[in-house]
Amino acid sequence: PPIIVTYFGILIGDSFIFLVGNKVGHKISRSRIAQKILSPERLEKSRQAFHKYGIWVNFFGRFLPGIRTAIFFTGGTLKYPFHKFFLMDGLAALVSAPAFVWLGYWFGQRFSENTSLLKGYIRTTKTYFFFGLLVLLAVILITMYIKSKKEKRANL
Repeated sequence: PPIIVTYFGILIGDSFIFLVGNKVGHKISRSRIAQKILSPERLEKSRQAFHKYGIWVNFFGRFLPGIRTAIFFTGGTLKYPFHKFFLMDGLAALVSAPAFVWLGYWFGQRFSENTSLLKGYIRTTKTYFFFGLLVLLAVILITMYIKSKKEKRANL
């Protein structure tokens, strides 16, 4: 069952990203923040890739951490057919789900004798992650504050 749960979790998560792109992708892609990440030029390149390679973009996108989400979101934004997306994502997940479960099993076997070491790694990672989120939030709030001050000065 872990493989089945992982498989359906992958499909649900990826489908959610695709459907968000499908429903509100054009609105989001027009925002300033989104255009820095997914500029109109990049969106056009993605459109061309989907047109040229079709459903294979989704298949290989599953194995590209870091841009996987952007690929699925862009596919939805471009109104790519959901059934094609779902088919190729499902086929790719047939490879990735067992791989992730196997990695979990392997790490579990490797660290089963030394759970205190594993707990230490998890505790350290959680601390750094939380600290990173706080720093990111502070940067966003400071940036928003500075922008609002500049806009108020510009309106005077």
